[in-house]
Amino acid sequence: MAKKKSLPTQLKEALNYHLFHNDIAQDTELKKLMSDLNKLDRRVAEVKREIIRNRKAREEALKQAQEFSDGLIPPKSTQHHQTTETNVSTRTDKAS
Repeated sequence: MAKKKSLPTQLKEALNYHLFHNDIAQDTELKKLMSDLNKLDRRVAEVKREIIRNRKAREEALKQAQEFSDGLIPPKSTQHHQTTETNVSTRTDKAS
């Protein structure tokens, strides 16, 4: 599967295509637009990295929470039903 391109990247490619085919002129407006698209593209890449980093941290936290939870509650297959025997003593009072 091909890597998805950001919208700013797609716009830059479209502008370069039209520039190559002489549909648009390479003037100061185009240069400014391309510069702004480059900045936006870098910002999009930063946000994507942050999202991926946060997603991994969340998944790791969930995994640790599950492992912690599993450690607190033993699995049903290893639980032992222990019965304790209690000695009950009866006391009888004698009337004197």
